Amino acid sequence: GVLAKKDISFLVDRLAAQTNLSVGVFGMVGLEAQIFCWHNGHPPLKASTCKGIYGGMQERLSESAVGWLLLSTVERRRREGLLRRLNAESPPERQFALRELADTIEHAGEAGCTSGRMGFGSIADVCAVLIPDDAHGRPMALGIVYEPDGRNDPQALIELLHDAVAACVAVPERGEGQILHYPNAA
Repeated sequence: GVLAKKDISFLVDRLAAQTNLSVGVFGMVGLEAQIFCWHNGHPPLKASTCKGIYGGMQERLSESAVGWLLLSTVERRRREGLLRRLNAESPPERQFALRELADTIEHAGEAGCTSGRMGFGSIADVCAVLIPDDAHGRPMALGIVYEPDGRNDPQALIELLHDAVAACVAVPERGEGQILHYPNAA
């Protein structure tokens, strides 16, 4: 099944109202993760930009957990090349252990979800799941974003995200090792 744009917008608004947390839809644009749709929680997240976090922001795919989830949809050999390029183009303080990140990305793909640092100029964390979207052949992820204060249970947020997506579209049962591949990604 596929989620229409209006369904995704509805999901974002519903999850934000239900949790009082920030919710976003993320996608891949080249080697960047981009926020396609954003709904601030209450209070809005702190960020390093004066505008806070907003739709249209971009972050290197290697810099955020949602970027790792999006990278998991790219065929493995191509993904390894993308990771080498991302590392080579990163300043020394932002370079990463290639094998370790590749394993993290592989695990995210097997699980169909991830949690970890948000990036995008924020200290926030994100829990995200892949959104079925056959219409464009590009991976997208739905994420709930929160301050890392220990008040939120990442596993409960992942379950909430899976349930919310499943309620909007008939998706096959999540099985171990289910990986969605997008041939046109990145």
